[in-house]
Amino acid sequence: MKTSFEKGIEQVKVKQFRIAIQSFTESIEDNDHLLECYLYRSSCFYHLKEFQKVVEDLTQAIEIDPTYEEFYYNRAAAYVNLDQYPKALDDYNIALTLNPKYVNAHYNKGSVHMKLEQFEQAVISFMKAADLGHEEAKILLKHFEKRGKEINENVDKTFN
Repeated sequence: MKTSFEKGIEQVKVKQFRIAIQSFTESIEDNDHLLECYLYRSSCFYHLKEFQKVVEDLTQAIEIDPTYEEFYYNRAAAYVNLDQYPKALDDYNIALTLNPKYVNAHYNKGSVHMKLEQFEQAVISFMKAADLGHEEAKILLKHFEKRGKEINENVDKTFN
C-alpha cells in the first residue's frame, strides 16, 4: 500500500494538484517526509497561484531546515507574485548567502530590483548571473549597454 507521500508524488506527476495537496497534508499530519511534503505542497499551491499558502509552507520548511537555499528561493518567487518585493529580496539574499553561485537567484534578484527601479543593483545582480553563465542576463546586459549608449548620444546632441 502506498503512503500518502507516494500518492502525492504520483498526483503531482499528472498535475492533480488539489488532490496532491490533500495527500501531502495527510503525510504532514503523520509526520512523514515533512520537508519534502512542504516543498511539494508549496509547489502545488504555486501551480494553483495560491501564493500566500506557498509562503506559509516554505516558512514551515525553513523552520525545520534553515540551510536549504531552495526554500528561500521558492518563497521569494511567491513574494514576487504577492508584490512583496522587499521580502523577496531578503529571501534571494539568504539563498545567495547559502549558495553564492545560485545563478537563478542572482537573475531573479536583478528582476526584483528592476521592479523597484533600483537599476544599479539590478545591473549588479544581472552581471553576477551573466558571469555564472545565465544567457538571458547576458542579453539584458547587452541591451542595457546599447540603450545607455543611445541615451548618451541623445544627451550629447541635446546639449552640444
